[in-house]
Amino acid sequence: MKTIKLLFFILSFFLIGVTFVNAGTGSGSVIVTVTLTTPTITTTSPVTSITQTTATGGGNITSNGGATVTVSGLVWSTAVNPTTANSKTTNGWAIGGPWTSGMTGLTANTLYYVRAYATNSVGTAYGTDVTFTTLPASCSSPCGTIASGSTCTAYLASSVNY
Repeated sequence: MKTIKLLFFILSFFLIGVTFVNAGTGSGSVIVTVTLTTPTITTTSPVTSITQTTATGGGNITSNGGATVTVSGLVWSTAVNPTTANSKTTNGWAIGGPWTSGMTGLTANTLYYVRAYATNSVGTAYGTDVTFTTLPASCSSPCGTIASGSTCTAYLASSVNY
């Protein structure tokens, strides 16, 4: 019995394994095996446009795993390895290049863990964690609004305690 195994790479990252079997009778059969996996995704870093309550992160889906990606985006938390059960963005999906997504509702001066995710019919895959810290909250002063740690000189008729 002869067995020849071939692996074809088809556009849109769909893998099909094909096995040709010939029992020596001149006839043969073709067995097609399709293996679906979760998408392959990376988290792009660094996180940018960080404010007290917002930031922008991104990802890159490099393979759909053989099934259509139905949703992708970012997940974030103050704990490591956030999942779609945590805060998230819900984007469409893109393959073949990096994309960005905005995170909102963040708390000032807080360390966050963020990672990209992509979901297909097999399941959800995640990129690696990237960390960032939101900016500190501002305070009001006689000089106007200044960021924590900044210096302001004002001449007052009385003292002001912060």
